[in-house]
Amino acid sequence: MFSMDISIVIPNYNGANYILDSIASIYDQIENKKEIIVIDNNSQDKSVVLIKEKYPDISLIINDRNLGFASAVNQGIKYSCSEYIILLNNDAFAQQNFVRHLFNCIDADRGIFSVASQMLSYSNPSIIDNAGDQLSLMGWAF
Repeated sequence: MFSMDISIVIPNYNGANYILDSIASIYDQIENKKEIIVIDNNSQDKSVVLIKEKYPDISLIINDRNLGFASAVNQGIKYSCSEYIILLNNDAFAQQNFVRHLFNCIDADRGIFSVASQMLSYSNPSIIDNAGDQLSLMGWAF
C-alpha cells in the first residue's frame, strides 16, 4: 500500500459492469480510502448500489443529472484533499503498483507536473492503446 498524499478520481455513468473491478484494482494501492472519489453522473443502472455495498468507506458523490465527464472530473478534483490526483475511467483497471510507478515518475524531477500511464487494450492486453501524451507548460496537448 502506498501512503503518499494521493487521490483517485473516478467519474462514473452507468458503469455497473466495470466500476467494482476498477475500484478493486486501485483500492489496496492507497492508504486513505476516502481519497478514492467516485462521481456518479446520475447512473440509471445499479452502479451506486453496488459501490455503496462493496465500498462504503470510499467517497461517493451522486449527481442528480449527468454533468458529463469533464464536470465530474472537476467535481472530484475540488473534493480531493490531496496534493496528487490520479484520474481513472470507470472501465479502466490499474495494474499492481500503478500508483507507486506514477508517483515515482513525477517525484523523480520536480519540473514534471503531470504523468500518464501506458494504456493496454482490454480485449488484448498485449496491444498498447496509448503510451502517454505531451503537454506544453501552458497545459496544451501536442
